[in-house]
Amino acid sequence: QARGAVRADYTAFVHLLDSDFQTNGGHDAAPQPGTLNWAVGQTITDTHTFQVSSAARPGVYQLEIGLYTQPDFDRLRLQTAPGAEGADRLLVGGIRIED
Repeated sequence: QARGAVRADYTAFVHLLDSDFQTNGGHDAAPQPGTLNWAVGQTITDTHTFQVSSAARPGVYQLEIGLYTQPDFDRLRLQTAPGAEGADRLLVGGIRIED
């Protein structure tokens, strides 16, 4: 949700991370209708699909999600995330990969 005017056009990322924080699949794409078009207070739903790497072993994984600008890959910082304020990604955990 846009809390204020968006000053850059961001790309959203979703990456599947193993316990060593190695990427085992993911997807990066511009949210629609583009972040510069977001209105203050507007909630955007952004869907990402990707293939899990064939090298991924069974276990518990987490997703890292966030936004960055191109071509500098400058990530947007979290402002309201208890315990993670200032981080450049949000980690969502507890995703089990099985054979």
